[in-house]
Amino acid sequence: MSGRLYQINPICPQCKEEHMWWNVRLTDEEQKKLDHHTEVHKAESELYSLLSEPAIIITRKLKCGECGVEFEARVGIWKEMEVGWHHPDFVDVGTHML
Repeated sequence: MSGRLYQINPICPQCKEEHMWWNVRLTDEEQKKLDHHTEVHKAESELYSLLSEPAIIITRKLKCGECGVEFEARVGIWKEMEVGWHHPDFVDVGTHML
């Protein structure tokens, strides 16, 4: 597993809570794909990156902090989702640690 963390916030399929964040690690293979995508698109603006197709799509098993249901989420990952990522043109978003 990669040492880098990424924030995801899928909606709970049971209670529809949409304001929770999970920090996930990518596998080494997933991280390589994301790094390659980042390198190929490094000349593009951050906004363009966020509006484009995700670099990779991952599947993770999660547990809702609101209703407790366990579910599987399939989410896109962009470089901008890395914990600690910052760009002067963007407002930082807070996290909810479970």
